[in-house]
Amino acid sequence: MRRKSTPFARKARQFRRLGKEVNRLLESGRFQGLAEEKQRSLVSKLRSLYRTLSRIFPARQLRGALAGAALLLGSGFVQQAGAQTFGPPVVSPFDYTIAGNFTLPDFADIDNDGDLDMISVGTNYDIGGAVLSLRYYHNVGDAANPSFGPPIEHPFGITTQYLLNPILADIDNDGDFDLIACQLGGTFLFWENTGTVSIPVFGNPQDNPFGLTGLASLITMIGMVDIDNDGDSDLIACEYYGQIKFFENTGTAGSPAFAAPVSNPFGILVSPYSIIRNIDFSDLDQDGDLDMIYHDLLTTVDDSGAFYSENTGTAQAAVFAPGVPDPFGIDLIPGYISQPAFADIDNDGDEDLFFGIYYYYGGLVYYENQSVINSLPATADAEVSTGENIPYAFAASDFPFSDADAADMLEGIRISGLTSAGSLTFDGNPVVMNQEIPVADIGLLVFTPVANEFGDNYDSFTFQVWDGQGYSAAPATMTIDVEENVGTDENLLSVKARLSPNPAVETLDISLSFPQPPGELHFSIADQLGRVCMSWTQDAPGANFTTTAGVADLPAGLYLLGIRSGDRQSVLRFIKN
Repeated sequence: MRRKSTPFARKARQFRRLGKEVNRLLESGRFQGLAEEKQRSLVSKLRSLYRTLSRIFPARQLRGALAGAALLLGSGFVQQAGAQTFGPPVVSPFDYTIAGNFTLPDFADIDNDGDLDMISVGTNYDIGGAVLSLRYYHNVGDAANPSFGPPIEHPFGITTQYLLNPILADIDNDGDFDLIACQLGGTFLFWENTGTVSIPVFGNPQDNPFGLTGLASLITMIGMVDIDNDGDSDLIACEYYGQIKFFENTGTAGSPAFAAPVSNPFGILVSPYSIIRNIDFSDLDQDGDLDMIYHDLLTTVDDSGAFYSENTGTAQAAVFAPGVPDPFGIDLIPGYISQPAFADIDNDGDEDLFFGIYYYYGGLVYYENQSVINSLPATADAEVSTGENIPYAFAASDFPFSDADAADMLEGIRISGLTSAGSLTFDGNPVVMNQEIPVADIGLLVFTPVANEFGDNYDSFTFQVWDGQGYSAAPATMTIDVEENVGTDENLLSVKARLSPNPAVETLDISLSFPQPPGELHFSIADQLGRVCMSWTQDAPGANFTTTAGVADLPAGLYLLGIRSGDRQSVLRFIKN
């Protein structure tokens, strides 16, 4: 007799079959010949299955099953990041004037006129000029049509030399841009902007401010980013021939305080051949967390280049996948040191990419982001009800979804806030913060109230909806009402039911008769402790409906069969031998 497979067993078989199919395509070279939409579809399916199965199977086992196809997961876990399309390189864009042998850029609206200006450092070896001093490029165009004026050396009275990539950030949360950089030798320098948002005035540099610990490194490249999504700027430093150091801002947005550095955090891998790494961050796959673009200068110079490392964790707990070279089809102009910098320079709503180049005498290279911008989906607060002592198995229809992109559909949800009274489980396991659930598996999400408790607004959790490219910006609240006395006329589902055989062994036949067609029916089977063993949804277009549940894998005992239509439900008992 055929035994009913568990959902994860079915998904494991699907995962293996799909992995073999993709491997055959890769080995034959036919994968690259597929239409882009087909490539995305295959990899998107792999991603969904991988994420579902990773809750049960070790990642090493899953990647082993994929063999060569695992490279697709490593490349940002999906080529959804491939939805980012960058144009060909443009050298010296927007009237940029080379000033010296280095360009290590950063962009900000330093004068508050509505467009992005640029700062960098420069060294004029040929004329004996200042070594690694600050340059300012005023955007004399506008937000959509930038044009950089000639470089101003020592702008805003900053004459310090031997600076590496400068960063503009409002580190003290007073509404204007401050400046932070690392000097040759590993000392962090901070210039507070004591002027206004329109007229910057910088004080004298402060050494190793806010508890920062200087690094014994000749060259240190830095990045400022709120990597843990707690509202303040953290600092990441890349040492010369060394490690990545993470300085968490444990203070506040207005009063920064940096903890002792942590080496190689968030799963970041450093090549033993790495000399200098330059970094920047952006949400390239539109999944709500920050991914990393970096350039590695390696001892094997020919292997140097740009890499993409997807954040496969969350906005609060980053985990970076191994770097994938030459991402997004970027044709990087060679350079011993190349500083990536993201900026929406043309004000079209997406982040373009720049690389500042050292080897080609202070060049600046621009890659326009030509992606079609995905409109984030929207959701709304929702409310469901169940009966006292009755678990509630959710359905996709319980989660409101709308999207300005008409072709987009609900592809999954993310649980962004947990319940406090009852228990919320997914496939029998407690749900964790920021757990992602594919739309096909929402039926495995179950809420169970505490025994013999009830009440309006009994419990709630927050969630976001996903359209396959991005999550809704703001979480919505799912409220759960638990009704007293399930058998009252108000919430009792009117149905005549017959379960056979009862006791059941392999299968349970369910024959139902309704006064009128019920439409969508939600079924759940729970044990005596209220733990949902299985759940599913079926459409009942007629008043009489028959279905079969495979119960062979259930342990012997007493079970409750829940049948729900809308906000009405009925509970039947059966025995499994």
